[in-house]
Amino acid sequence: MWAQLRAQFAKRGIGFFGFRGVEPHHDGTPHWRLLMYVKPEHKDDVIHLFRKKALELDGDEFGAKKYRFKVEKIDPTKGSAIGYVAKYIAKNIYAGKQGKEMSDEVENLTLLENVQRVSAWANLWGIRQFQFYGTPSISTWRELRKIDDAMAAVADDEVLDIGRTVADVSCFGSYLKVQGGAMTKRRYQPICIEYEECEPNKYGEIRKKIVGVKNRFTEKKIITKLKNWVIKSAKSALGSTALNSESTETNKAHCAAWTCVNNCNRSKIEQQVNLLMLPIGSPLKPSQIDLLMRHGRLRLNDYRWICCENDEVFIKEEKIPLAQAFGWGESLGDFRVN
Repeated sequence: MWAQLRAQFAKRGIGFFGFRGVEPHHDGTPHWRLLMYVKPEHKDDVIHLFRKKALELDGDEFGAKKYRFKVEKIDPTKGSAIGYVAKYIAKNIYAGKQGKEMSDEVENLTLLENVQRVSAWANLWGIRQFQFYGTPSISTWRELRKIDDAMAAVADDEVLDIGRTVADVSCFGSYLKVQGGAMTKRRYQPICIEYEECEPNKYGEIRKKIVGVKNRFTEKKIITKLKNWVIKSAKSALGSTALNSESTETNKAHCAAWTCVNNCNRSKIEQQVNLLMLPIGSPLKPSQIDLLMRHGRLRLNDYRWICCENDEVFIKEEKIPLAQAFGWGESLGDFRVN
């Protein structure tokens, strides 16, 4: 629906930008809240199109006209647009020191528990909770923040240098001006991402990866990715000599699943683990989650494992002896759920 509305706005030449947030109803239905800036002459058209699209499907059912779509004009006496946005971001992210305070929306529920439930809901359905739209590329902003003086000197481009400077001091408002302001189409924004084609994958598909930024109009570039990393098997990396060694032969069978877990994504891993273990009714202990994050797999019983690969947690049914599964024969102990 949102994509169709954006298309209708574009056909009518209606420019807009703002913020979009999603939170769950009690039954898990996504509830959208949008903050939108439009020109005064477009306000009535925008409201009409929104209401028409909201009631397009089963718009005559009971309560549809009252609850499906509601519009409010920002009243400066009650608060600002920033305050409106901050309220809904704050109630749906990490509660911090206020985590033990009680929610004013749900009885007997702390702010931390509320955040955990909302995060689990968003992760389960793959919902993006917050998004600013109508603004310049965030990927470009992030690449500009990686540029140092030596990199900038190579390009010798005034626009890139200004963009790098404002990004370095974390002034997104200045970056907005450098890119032409809000609602400027991507093809008119002077600074854009520079891509490089990768080698075809095993399916013959050619992918593109980010290597830096460039001035769209002068074609001058700043490369931020100065190293190329290649994933190779241990066999090809060690060479033929190492393949014949005894240590290689003993660890040849099943290596531990590779995972890039660190403290930054531990909470995401824990949420996925808790959701998977919920039907079983036996949550993992912190020490067991440590083992899962370290080795990539943890035995639940004789034939079932919980595995973690690339930040994704899943259950795998495979009967493998411990020594064979982990190569070096380290015993993780029997964690049996039944």
